[in-house]
Amino acid sequence: RQVEKRHVPDRALGLPLEAAVVVEELLDRQRPGEERALHRIDRCLAARHQAVQLGKEARTPECDFIERFAAWLPIRVITRLLGLPAEDAAQIKHWSDAWVEPLSGVIALEREIEVAKLGVELQHYLADAMERKKSEPGEDVLTTLASACFPDGRPLPMAEKMGIAEHLIVGGHETVTSALASGLWLLIDHPEVQRALRRDR
Repeated sequence: RQVEKRHVPDRALGLPLEAAVVVEELLDRQRPGEERALHRIDRCLAARHQAVQLGKEARTPECDFIERFAAWLPIRVITRLLGLPAEDAAQIKHWSDAWVEPLSGVIALEREIEVAKLGVELQHYLADAMERKKSEPGEDVLTTLASACFPDGRPLPMAEKMGIAEHLIVGGHETVTSALASGLWLLIDHPEVQRALRRDR
């Protein structure tokens, strides 16, 4: 049987290889048996191509863990769970990063206005996506939100839907990125734990 190519190398979308491989491995567990087998062949071919390209670009064993992995893994997972296009992940991350800037308390007024505009862009994007889900439903969070109702049958207001979607993106992105970075730091600071973890693979 001919294998249809479904996995587009994420570096073509400006996304790091390392995060993409882990995301695909996690999502692979949700696929039916036959599709899972075909997808694994497809993914291996794509990963091999990416590894060759990555080897040409990087001649050092060092890398920025946050930039190449921790910042992208959660946003890719969240994008997939919400039912949003993978190619929108970079833009969604940009909106998410801007969303939390005012929480620092040291943002300039001009930047605060820019961030507010970016927040409105995110809301319009999510509102349009939920509207599309009404006619093109999927097995994802936004499809559920698009038709969500209270127990008495009243539809959930858009403000409530928007708040849930925004906090899933921002909360899931920032917290997981920080947890991954902290976890790696602890492994570096405690080599005995790192050794035990390697033995337990």
